Amino acid sequence: MKWYFKIIIFFIILAILVELLAIPLFPNKKNLFKYGFFNSTMFELLNEEENTIDTLMVGDSLIYSSISPTLIYDKYGFTSYDCSLSSQTMKESYQYLTLGIKSQNPKVVFLETNMFFRDPDSNKRKIKDIKKVKYMLPFYVLHNNWKKILGGSDAWIDYNKGFRYIAKFNPAKKSDIESYRKDRRDDKTIIKDENMYYLKKIIELCDEHNIKLILISNPSIKAWSMKKHEIVSKIAKDYNLEWLDLNTLLDIDWVNDTKDKGEHLNHRGAEISTYYVGEYLLKSNLVVSHKNDPKYQKWDRAVELYKENNKETKKEKILIK
Repeated sequence: MKWYFKIIIFFIILAILVELLAIPLFPNKKNLFKYGFFNSTMFELLNEEENTIDTLMVGDSLIYSSISPTLIYDKYGFTSYDCSLSSQTMKESYQYLTLGIKSQNPKVVFLETNMFFRDPDSNKRKIKDIKKVKYMLPFYVLHNNWKKILGGSDAWIDYNKGFRYIAKFNPAKKSDIESYRKDRRDDKTIIKDENMYYLKKIIELCDEHNIKLILISNPSIKAWSMKKHEIVSKIAKDYNLEWLDLNTLLDIDWVNDTKDKGEHLNHRGAEISTYYVGEYLLKSNLVVSHKNDPKYQKWDRAVELYKENNKETKKEKILIK
């Protein structure tokens, strides 16, 4: 056997051994082995007990910065999870949802509409896809989980449930706020064929599993326009889907409720959108409360951990004159 073949075989064996070392670091070995999905974005969801999540929030950063499943459970007793990544595409959302349905039996799926307008073929997107290859390696992603092993059972509880808590605020510009409130249109706004293809796949998937699919447009000065509103409105009508445009339904204070000049909400703004979604679910009778159910004690503990670990920083409020 030639020397370079020996080197190749050596590194293959070494890689396999390294990945085997990650097995003790998996949060929920039963689910991970059962569903066989080696992608870091799904590890925390697969850590949840099977068939305990009633609502999946699927989308990009507008989901994980706008809706807190833990706060929804705390007030209403409904279980939900943010299945979202930064710049998530419609294809990724379909893959995410497909696997989520295998381990959970959701009654409702909220789908963020901002992804409809993302270009899946952009160079920026391709670079991100290349960088994500490393997250397919369990040991790379989970090597710090030894801290959770030493931390006890509480350390394994994902108390944010996919949500990303941001207390800081960075006010939007007055000109951007005024433009946002006006009848702003962007004639270049289009939806790529690939995105419509995966939207139809998601609709079919939800129909097949008797899941209520609801479109949602979370508040964002940068991502929203009346042109997009009109396009999504037509899609919702054509496919007979309910749609919540929180840009028009909520009164967001873009001085104090945003972390990055109006592109995303901070925790203060997320509370507004979170409780709106919670009230919507309450009135819809699509899901039931799991408060006082022994099966959901970990959720009660998640609420406690959420409040212990997520605390607002005290900063002076800035008001537009």
